[in-house]
Amino acid sequence: MTRLAQLLLDLGEARTAVGEFAGAEATLLEAHDLFVGARGEDHADTRGCAEALTALYTAWAAAEPGQGHEAGIEEWESRYGAGD
Repeated sequence: MTRLAQLLLDLGEARTAVGEFAGAEATLLEAHDLFVGARGEDHADTRGCAEALTALYTAWAAAEPGQGHEAGIEEWESRYGAGD
């Protein structure tokens, strides 16, 4: 299960890098759910996935300002702490 989660994390990060934000979001959310189920909320892999989600929403908000993607940044930073 964690191998699949890691593959999805890698894919989500790649999609973010090329601007496929909606696809990246779905992929990273699935990866996060798998990491939580397999490793728990506080595991480094789960936290790394949350960091990737924050990076996604940061890039998406920069590419499409005012479309509400800032809420994703706030959500993931509040769940896992900014810079923790």
